[in-house]
Amino acid sequence: FNIVIDGLNLMTVLNLGFYNGRLRPLDICHGIAIALELKLSQVGVNCSWFHRFVTYILIAIGGGVLVGFMCGTHVPWLTDNWCFPTYVAMYLGVYFCPGDIVTRIMIYQPFYFLFRVIDAISWGHAITNWGVDYAVGLGLTSYPMRIIIGFFSGAGGGIVAEMFCLREDNWGFKAPHAFLSFPFDVKMCLILSIFYSVTLEPMRDVCSGQAELDGYWSLLEWLCVVEEPCKVIVILALLPVYFYPAV
Repeated sequence: FNIVIDGLNLMTVLNLGFYNGRLRPLDICHGIAIALELKLSQVGVNCSWFHRFVTYILIAIGGGVLVGFMCGTHVPWLTDNWCFPTYVAMYLGVYFCPGDIVTRIMIYQPFYFLFRVIDAISWGHAITNWGVDYAVGLGLTSYPMRIIIGFFSGAGGGIVAEMFCLREDNWGFKAPHAFLSFPFDVKMCLILSIFYSVTLEPMRDVCSGQAELDGYWSLLEWLCVVEEPCKVIVILALLPVYFYPAV
């Protein structure tokens, strides 16, 4: 079954369509998450507001820049009427909201927990919809290409930040820490990109009834009670990264 709310399935309600031209909750949560992390860690506190803003934008949607470069296409968020304005609005809300209301609300524990869950959904969406699905939509059928696009779509913003020292007052260029130490969150991003790339077509065949459910397929049958089950698995696997970052 599909969970339906007013004629829209749950994935649509959660805004798992990057190019639908609407204000999207996932973009809102991701924008707040990046702005809040930069503000609380006092990144660019001695620099101009424009320095902080450019840092925020490159970290928040730097993965889209890398994806567009590797696919030889436009940068996806530049062709969307809502994406960039949404991120700008979230930056202004976190940094310039009267009384610092946004920050006070988001660091309150119940809201923070829900906020992190939704941001994990946004991260999983970046790996799947914005990454692997985007590559497949362009006709890139090579599995290595899908995996690479999914990986950089999910981890690209952090890699760009480290490569150009965006969290420092004086920008520079160096090898990303993610490549030198290969931390847990980067490992998860790569593993889940591989998982989603490999299981994408088989799972769609199972859910559409085009594959016989015997042997290997029968193990996947139970996952088909929800739409896009592979995306759900990716999102659930990312939650430990948020709540247990030291793993």
